Amino acid sequence: MNYLKLCEILGKYLPAVAVKPIADCIVENKVYLKICKPRASKLGDYRSPVFYGKHAITINNNLNQYAFAVTLLHEMAHMLCYNIHKHQVKPHGAEWKKQFIDLSKPIMDANAFPNDVHAALNKYFQNPAASTCADPHLLKVLNKYDKEPSLLVDQVALGELFELENGRIFKKGEKRRTRYLCTCQKTNRLYLVSGVAKIKNLP
Repeated sequence: MNYLKLCEILGKYLPAVAVKPIADCIVENKVYLKICKPRASKLGDYRSPVFYGKHAITINNNLNQYAFAVTLLHEMAHMLCYNIHKHQVKPHGAEWKKQFIDLSKPIMDANAFPNDVHAALNKYFQNPAASTCADPHLLKVLNKYDKEPSLLVDQVALGELFELENGRIFKKGEKRRTRYLCTCQKTNRLYLVSGVAKIKNLP
């Protein structure tokens, strides 16, 4: 894919000021980027050249522009971290966090994000132990910019039934840190469900 075509595609998913720096990084590192159908288990994914012979990043196509940018920067940070450290460091350790901050800073400084997303990212960057997808506050802020913001498990009352996007119906139980101990109505088994998991339906 040539550079102009890449910028054209990224322009459909990213804030305008984020297109060029992200496209430059993708081209420079010869990344195979695939924008794919939504997956319930992940927003994005990175695979090192060990798997495909080149860096490969996939991103769900249903993310709003700010969630898409944050997710893509998250995965690109994995790629840059691999270039330096290979598989010798923790996936979301200090080395990855530094790459994420360094990638994000010029885009944040260019006012690519609304004030609340900008503030949530700054707060996230103070906590090296948490990955983006595990940060409830950041995910809640990003969720506000969806065309139809989803109801989250956090917003459902204890004891209430809810259906996740995978079709499973649960009853919400007590909170365990950022997850809830929920009962699957089909199997009666207990599962820990993230408080920021998106709800498909309330039965």
